[in-house]
Amino acid sequence: MIKALFPGDRRVWAAAGIVLAVMAALVGWQLLKPREVILGTNSAAVRGHAQEVGSGQDFCLRRIRVPDGTQRLRIWVDTRDQPRPAIDVRMRVWDGHDRRGKGTIIRGYRPATSDPGFGSIDIPLDAPVPDLNGRGFRFADICFTPRGGSFFPWGMPGGTMTDRVPLLDGKPIDPVTRPALWFLPKDHETRPLVAQLGTVFHRASLFRAGFIGPWTYWLLFLVVTPATFYVGVRLLAGAATRTLRRSAIGIYLITVAVGATWAMLTPTFHTPDESEHFGAVQYFAETGKWIAAAPDPKRPIHWSTEEAVAIDATRLLATFERQDVKLPWLDSYELAWQERHKNHGKPLPKDDGGGYHPAVSSHSPAYYALVSPAYLAARNHSPFAQVLAVRWFNSLLAGITALMAFLAVAELLPGRRELAVGAGLLVAFEPMFGFMAGATNNDNAVNAACAAGVWLCVRGLRRGLQPGVGAALGAVLALAPIFKATGYALAPPALLAVGFMLLRGRRVPKTWLGLAAGIAAFAAVTIAWSLIAPTFDRSTYTTPGGGSPTGVAGLHNLRLFASWMWQVMVPWTPPFLHDLTIVKWPFFNIYIERGFGAFGWYGIYFPTWVYAVVLAVIVGVVALGVRLVRVDWEDVKRRLPEGLFLLAVPLTVLLGVEAAYINLGPEPYDGTPEQGRYMFPAIAALAALISVAALGAGRRRGGAVLVVTVLVAALMGMTYGGQVLMFQSFYGG
Repeated sequence: MIKALFPGDRRVWAAAGIVLAVMAALVGWQLLKPREVILGTNSAAVRGHAQEVGSGQDFCLRRIRVPDGTQRLRIWVDTRDQPRPAIDVRMRVWDGHDRRGKGTIIRGYRPATSDPGFGSIDIPLDAPVPDLNGRGFRFADICFTPRGGSFFPWGMPGGTMTDRVPLLDGKPIDPVTRPALWFLPKDHETRPLVAQLGTVFHRASLFRAGFIGPWTYWLLFLVVTPATFYVGVRLLAGAATRTLRRSAIGIYLITVAVGATWAMLTPTFHTPDESEHFGAVQYFAETGKWIAAAPDPKRPIHWSTEEAVAIDATRLLATFERQDVKLPWLDSYELAWQERHKNHGKPLPKDDGGGYHPAVSSHSPAYYALVSPAYLAARNHSPFAQVLAVRWFNSLLAGITALMAFLAVAELLPGRRELAVGAGLLVAFEPMFGFMAGATNNDNAVNAACAAGVWLCVRGLRRGLQPGVGAALGAVLALAPIFKATGYALAPPALLAVGFMLLRGRRVPKTWLGLAAGIAAFAAVTIAWSLIAPTFDRSTYTTPGGGSPTGVAGLHNLRLFASWMWQVMVPWTPPFLHDLTIVKWPFFNIYIERGFGAFGWYGIYFPTWVYAVVLAVIVGVVALGVRLVRVDWEDVKRRLPEGLFLLAVPLTVLLGVEAAYINLGPEPYDGTPEQGRYMFPAIAALAALISVAALGAGRRRGGAVLVVTVLVAALMGMTYGGQVLMFQSFYGG
């Protein structure tokens, strides 16, 4: 029985079991950690401040949903260098939606304190908000009045379609800022997250496809995600005796399952630029046309009316990019959206978007055309079902990326199938890759195309430049940047690989036929796109400016670019270099933190020590690679062209990203605009390099397999921890 459940290499099961047990203990600690009980919020981030509220002035918020039992209000204020004043609260709780009658008055008071500056303050109320017919909330008008001083209320600039504009002494505030409000019980209460999971999963089931309910998250957390871990370890333990085809199918299905799981877990629109990418998918699928390349008064709005109403209902614009903000928790919010979505029996328009947006308008329609069938399959359902369908399609593309990593190592090390499986699993369970695999984003298309290019180059280096390989490689090199401009970074390493192929096979006639096939395929795709592009008001080049990729700013001032790269990669800037960024170590922020765990719209992060461990592991893997070169140089030399090619892929992607984001201005950057996922076009090459570097741990005792097993299991744990962290941030206390 035990052998049937845990077949294959026992060392793999043991190593994975130990690592997963440690990771489970860390996740369990987070689940058992006491957390403040929060009854609800108004889903507004603390991002900016409204105008000053002077002593004696009434700052009033209208028609706020306040959860039953609330007896404490938390707001964020800034008093600059002055002490915080006393604050009176007068809250009129209404019995219904129409705000008729006098309602119930609840008062609160917080005395003055000597604390100056910015921070949150809690204001106790003299009575709890009463329950009314089990609705879970009451509509209320809330007024805050400072006494003996002033404050600036902080929240989210702008409002929603349904919010009432805040009033200052009865006059609307301009510009509008919706202050952040948290609703809490009378006394400070704590409860472990595990005790809140039922409530958390109910909250998470709002604004989802119709079939999703709280049960979905119990199933995903307790069954589906652990099952992917088990199958992954089983695949690795039995890789040596399993056929390549069966392993390949397993790698692909696991990656798809991981991406599809993230797709159901992540709140709708809460992945990088997803609302904009989905808007482009919808517009293309509905009209067959492409979004505006520049601001166009005829198409001023990027989203359709249907999507805009869904975005407004989910409070996306007030919650994205923040870790401490909570999404709408009350069923009332979803019911209100349903009424607006029904629109008195007249379907909301799906085709009236298409306006310019900087996050999408520089791209070609290739990816959006590719995923539009998924949208059309869910077209007659809610926007949340439509987004989920497109996300699931993206997980199919992500599966190709992991599969190509597996095939590349299988070509490079044909006798080490377990390392090939390890490479595929490293991609599948990389937390940010899995998260993006369940997102609407053209990254998934360019990642798959570049991964295919990596496999084709390794195959060509191992077997020669056959016509089929040449034609496929030429097509991929042309297609990758059409999906997204980061695909251009594959070209230099591919040309290096082709040069090695020609050198090795210069006396083989098929080599030259392969070269001709590659050139022909590249030309055919490029010419076809150049003929199609004007139809969509685009140029042949898919860079943001529509120009040649050689026009990237960093390539035209190499001295400045060298200074920039030093400051990005090294956490110390010599005094003779002009500061281009005030971030202490951009590499850590971009490629470690954002590359391994920045969920939601780059708002939810692991604790810093987790990234420090990741960095230490990366250093260890590099050390193993160096040891492999030193100890087994003869074998490395036989595969030197393949190794140089694989090293060149992440290097050119890194240089390409940084060349595009270099600071050309006089003032240093305050922040890092680059995102870790921009390295994922190189993820297949990186996974291959890690699997090969593991050989530095020794071959005879199975050290390489154990190294890869430990790394895969650690990524599994990070995946599970990231999912728990995301739910805690969006829906927990």
